[in-house]
Amino acid sequence: PLKSEDDIGIATIDGKILSVEYAKVGDINFSQDWGGLMFDWSSGKVVNKEWERFNSNDSNSASYKNVISKNWGNGGPTNLGVGSNKFGVFLWRKADFEADVTYNFSVKADDYYKIRAIPVSANFSNNEWSNISGQNGDWLKNAYEGKKYAFTPTKSGEYWVNFGYAEETGDASFSLSWDSNKDITVENKTFPVKLSLYNYQDGDKGKAERSNIDPNKDTVVVIHGRGGGGKEDENITGLAKIAAYSQYYPNSQVLYLDWKDAAKSDSQPPFDAAKRIRSVADWATNRLKELGIDPKKTILLGHSLGSYVASEIGRISGGVKELVALDPAFPGGTGEGSYDIDGNNLVADRTIDFNKAATKSIALVVSDGAGAGGFAGDNPRASSANDSYIVDFTDYKERGKGFREQQTNKATDHHNRIVNIFSEIMLRNFDFPSHQRDRFSDIGKVQPVGFKAQQEFDIPRHEGVITATFASGINGLNYVNPNGEAKRTWNS
Repeated sequence: PLKSEDDIGIATIDGKILSVEYAKVGDINFSQDWGGLMFDWSSGKVVNKEWERFNSNDSNSASYKNVISKNWGNGGPTNLGVGSNKFGVFLWRKADFEADVTYNFSVKADDYYKIRAIPVSANFSNNEWSNISGQNGDWLKNAYEGKKYAFTPTKSGEYWVNFGYAEETGDASFSLSWDSNKDITVENKTFPVKLSLYNYQDGDKGKAERSNIDPNKDTVVVIHGRGGGGKEDENITGLAKIAAYSQYYPNSQVLYLDWKDAAKSDSQPPFDAAKRIRSVADWATNRLKELGIDPKKTILLGHSLGSYVASEIGRISGGVKELVALDPAFPGGTGEGSYDIDGNNLVADRTIDFNKAATKSIALVVSDGAGAGGFAGDNPRASSANDSYIVDFTDYKERGKGFREQQTNKATDHHNRIVNIFSEIMLRNFDFPSHQRDRFSDIGKVQPVGFKAQQEFDIPRHEGVITATFASGINGLNYVNPNGEAKRTWNS
């Protein structure tokens, strides 16, 4: 229903030609590097030449480097007087692009949209348009859940980025952002992201490139959680080395996704770091695609917040082969107060169930029965995997002088130690046995079939309990077999 000519000021919506052309960019009023026109497509007239201002006082809008977002809800712009129906905007911004560098555009729109770019030095009516969202620059629809586009300019320089949005009926909102294959930008902050090839002997073998990647192999991607370094970093890079050394994933290559700067957080829980999850996942998904890696041959191992980076990669790519979530960070649910994983979108975006991101999904989560040791992980979120297992550390040498510090240390140590548990599973080549589903509670108690829990921690939703010690690792896995018999395997 929506078509456009190369003259960006002419829009055809439902067969109606709108005279919204403008001759020179100087007519456009700018606010925080953005400018544009608003039009009413029920009358075909430009309503104003000043785009509603995006400033820090407007909690429903955002405008900063490589990002613009607006959420009217069901009210629509008041200066149109038509509610949220039959209006549109053309937005502009100057951006510096580098030749042969891929820029990854993300858009959400309700309803119509288009994304284009043209060198500042070009004439708007010539053939130098790059129609980022489509070959002919047509208006598109159905980006309610988000769409991704790649733009690789053939020459360097300053460009105009043109974004068109047209609302038909109901709620009105959109968001647009883009990043190069070198970094991500979230809430006006830029963070580097790196994907490295790993082996057991050397660790980091350098940036993953077409020249050192075999697209015919399974690819294991290891993803750390809240950034930091130290022992946490040693655990997760050690996991990458063990994945490369063991034959747990035979005939595979191992990559390590480094997003440490973006994963740093001043809050606890790390809500600010969580807002960068989708952008990191977008970057990683595009990079894996550029490397020729098939999602159906991709295995994701994520720890803490990295579990949700993994599930987002799975969602965006249409589902990966396998996902392993190691003590997914609390609060990772879908309700209010849970992590918002996209700081560039004014509408809160939550994590998805792990079983929706992969053909096979497994979660390991610290038992809530281990004192404060289970506070860092999200047991209910872990249970959204096809199979989830409680990890119960039966010994712990408390450190610190006060009770609060002891409990904090315990939660942190348990949360990080779970990475070593999966490293051991790979080294010892442990198979997960056939079992009855949803028999164990968050505190590791086996419950009878049909048990109706009165308290949250008594709900049976896990498939087994891995018992372990800090000193010697795994000493067993308790489960209930398909015949309903209590069993134990993986004995020391």
